[in-house]
Amino acid sequence: MRPLHSLLTLLLAFLAAGLQPALAGPAQEQTSPKPKVIFFDVNETLLDLESMRQSVGAALGGRQDLLPLWFSTMLHHSLVESATEQYHDFGTVGTAALMMVAKNNGIALTEQQARSTIVPPPCSGCRPTPRCAKACRR
Repeated sequence: MRPLHSLLTLLLAFLAAGLQPALAGPAQEQTSPKPKVIFFDVNETLLDLESMRQSVGAALGGRQDLLPLWFSTMLHHSLVESATEQYHDFGTVGTAALMMVAKNNGIALTEQQARSTIVPPPCSGCRPTPRCAKACRR
């Protein structure tokens, strides 16, 4: 009987030790520090990239399987650029990502070809408002 009593005492001691934090009352609420930066991914949310799929696919030699790689490379580099405060516009980052993917997959692509794939020529029949004229000339 003595070994059973010792075993039960030992089990109750472990149980009490395990329940002790729960019996001590409500835990102190831990507050998380407020983030200094929040990133929002607005690509394909505010910007419709569907029309680019054909042109990017064609620039990559018809390799539709490389489209997700181009897109993830572009997102990666745009996030790094934002985090390091080295902003470049969508056309510049998209062109660089397209050239990286092409080079890594043995596809010949000049910078001009890549840029014209990512940045369409301006609409010649459209006239920008005076506020936007300067931005449209870039």
